[in-house]
Amino acid sequence: MKFFAYKKIIYGALCMSALFGQRTTLSDKKMVIIDTDPGGDDALAILLAAYDERLKVCAITTTYGNASLQETTDNAAYIMHRFGIRHIPLYSGSSKPLVRKHYKDYFWGPTGLDAIRDLKKHSLSYTAVQRMIRLIKKHPNKITILALGPLTNIAQAIKKDPHTMSKVREIIALGGNLGTMHELQGPEFNIESDPEAADFVFKSGIPIKIITFDTATRLAITWGELLNSSPLSVQDFILQMFGAHKQKRLTEYVYDPLVVYAASYDTASIPVSITISHESKNGGQTQGQPCLSNCTVSYIDNLNKGAIISYFSKTLNLIVSSRT
Repeated sequence: MKFFAYKKIIYGALCMSALFGQRTTLSDKKMVIIDTDPGGDDALAILLAAYDERLKVCAITTTYGNASLQETTDNAAYIMHRFGIRHIPLYSGSSKPLVRKHYKDYFWGPTGLDAIRDLKKHSLSYTAVQRMIRLIKKHPNKITILALGPLTNIAQAIKKDPHTMSKVREIIALGGNLGTMHELQGPEFNIESDPEAADFVFKSGIPIKIITFDTATRLAITWGELLNSSPLSVQDFILQMFGAHKQKRLTEYVYDPLVVYAASYDTASIPVSITISHESKNGGQTQGQPCLSNCTVSYIDNLNKGAIISYFSKTLNLIVSSRT
């Protein structure tokens, strides 16, 4: 059976069960670790998670990706300081892929937040893996990892302590590409950055939900739409982050913040078997097939654009009330 036909058959039942499921209350927040490589998309995802009333961010861990580890850590520290996120610890982690060289995308410029000039150097702890393991050991089966960058930190944590990491509640990742249209084909950046790590994590047995590049692209939420939903403090940050590329950036699509929405609303997903290429030229290319048994990876697809934009607006506007 074709994967996308299979998807349509079973998605209705999953959505109906989710409709009548229990809703997370303010007294029972979902505990999350954000594993990230800021980058502009990551910056907005951090803000959403930090101010989401349904989520409790236990730690932010950084990895190389959009830029070097030093730069992504500096960017995370800057975002946290600028928006008053002082209650969440920040730990730096992997500086390179498991076996490959760091492939730099430069989508957000060489430093990840290239248009912002007043960044200060943040000391690197290289303790992300140890802290991730410690938190999961302390809160078994309760912590969800929001994976916004390459999966190297998570792979290293599983290698170091597979028993403890088996107690992760789930991983929700922006990663992979199952697109069938020509313009949506090709490797996705997070998986392409370290396909060996991604393959190891996907085969670990930890429950994983993925939002793929093609799904997010078809959803087509632009930065302009997000800007219009944001308070002035966030608008100023976005426009500063875009710098001279403002007009072009406002028509581009938002990706990483969708992971936070999926975590906040326990978004329904369908099982899928993912194959990841390790080849030198097409490393990170993903293919999906129906998974009928022993399924730990699933695929989030049926996202509602209006609901997500409403969530962005409501959550980002909490920044104003929290800081006044």
